[in-house]
Amino acid sequence: MTQGTPPPQPASPQPPSPSGTPIDWNSLFQSLALPIILGGFGAVATWFIDLPDEIHPIMLSLLAACAAMFYWLNTRADQPIRPNLTPEQAQTETDERSKVRRRSIIATCASLLVLVVLAVLWTVPSLNKQSSNKQDVSDTKSGATLTEIQLAKAADRLDYNYPPNNENVSRCFQVQGAGTIPHGYALWVVHQNNKKNPEGDDEPAPGAYFDLMRADYPGDSSAWETDIIRVGSEKPSENGKYYWVSVYLVPPVTDTLLLGIGGAKGGLTISSSPKKLSDSIHAPAVRIKQVKIHRTSGTTC
Repeated sequence: MTQGTPPPQPASPQPPSPSGTPIDWNSLFQSLALPIILGGFGAVATWFIDLPDEIHPIMLSLLAACAAMFYWLNTRADQPIRPNLTPEQAQTETDERSKVRRRSIIATCASLLVLVVLAVLWTVPSLNKQSSNKQDVSDTKSGATLTEIQLAKAADRLDYNYPPNNENVSRCFQVQGAGTIPHGYALWVVHQNNKKNPEGDDEPAPGAYFDLMRADYPGDSSAWETDIIRVGSEKPSENGKYYWVSVYLVPPVTDTLLLGIGGAKGGLTISSSPKKLSDSIHAPAVRIKQVKIHRTSGTTC
């Protein structure tokens, strides 16, 4: 019996289409994705803008690399269709490349747009920020009471020079720095003993703050310094120990209080830091520096 061609199979009946226009789920999801993407971009935009200055070149380089990659994908989509394809395969590949081309162009433009916007925001200070800085400087010079935010900004503009962290020092030294101290405010320096935490790391020992001393600030100079600070006792056994030095920017009311209890020149030991002391009398203070020092020599000054 010769094998013939099988008879054609009858077409399977198509299910009846539902009444009304069918839902295009792909278009629906794409329409939902756009506001979600835009919302997410808006949520992280502030985080991007507030990144530290040293991170800015890295982020701009990454965005430039993304734009270059998306543009490369676009050029790949423009290459000739592969040979030896059936018309249906060629049409399918053409459609896929059209999608890739469209999406890569959108991604390239978006990357370049974000790159330009961030570059402008990071390189051109906003008028509001300039106005805020001018107001802070004006308040600093006029003697107006500063808020905690203004006080923190004023502290950021103060430079700390000596001693640096982990410096080997003699028992007696001066703490030095530079910068404009707000009118009526003052810098107070204090040191603490060192202790080991449960992990074995060094940290300031709480409870006692030694040799609290006010920094001198000549009116015709931007430099400030303390009188001689003495860490530890005159015993040679104190050499080799670590101590912590902290510098606080305190408001006029705290400055007046500390001067009144005798902490101007000779040094004063208290049981609370100037920050805690300021908080207890509802006057903001901010610590501008804390360093660990290593006393390696000296017994007298």
